[in-house]
Amino acid sequence: MRKVDFDFAQYIRSMSEQQLQNFAIASGTTTNYIKLHLIYKKKIPRPEMIDSLVIAAEGGFSKHQFVSWLYDLEVA
Repeated sequence: MRKVDFDFAQYIRSMSEQQLQNFAIASGTTTNYIKLHLIYKKKIPRPEMIDSLVIAAEGGFSKHQFVSWLYDLEVA
């Protein structure tokens, strides 16, 4: 078994502040929520928020990748 090859925290940290701001707005949340709660996995977002994050990423990651990262799931 291996982990999915995706790291949301790294994805977010690779963004400029403006890119992060745009991503947060498109996701319907704030940069603080992303920085403080999501990248450290302190809160599990609602299913609607997960969908919004995936849509706002515009192909940067899939729902499967995000959920697998969020729950530290492994793939066969």
